[in-house]
Amino acid sequence: MNGHKLHQRKVHVKNDDLMVPYNLDELPCGEYQVRISTDDEEVVYTVETKERPIPTEELPLMAYGKLLDDDTINLAVIGLTEPGVEVKVKTEKGGRVIYEEYIDQAEGFKKDFTFNGINPEDIYLEVTDALGRTRIIHF
Repeated sequence: MNGHKLHQRKVHVKNDDLMVPYNLDELPCGEYQVRISTDDEEVVYTVETKERPIPTEELPLMAYGKLLDDDTINLAVIGLTEPGVEVKVKTEKGGRVIYEEYIDQAEGFKKDFTFNGINPEDIYLEVTDALGRTRIIHF
């Protein structure tokens, strides 16, 4: 837009069906002009680059756990785009499931889990959302 030339390239071709790729990924978002000229003609194209959103599936599951007291664990899950989280409580030794629950909640939630007679250091949470993202939380 300011008239600065960012790149120039000469290509010698023998036929008219040549396609020359050009990668604009490294340029800042904005509007650019691409000029293609031959001995016979000149064509100017306007090209716009935009931010590419990160697909939700590539973001980590945001699940956090903290001890409230000797028997109670608080689980917080935030940033869900689809409802449905499976929570499994497993033993540290052997990974045996001792409790599981499906929470059909959109966006996010907080929930307390109380375990009488079980040391929180002896268990961990495996949290999986509807997109298949998993987070393991040890105490």
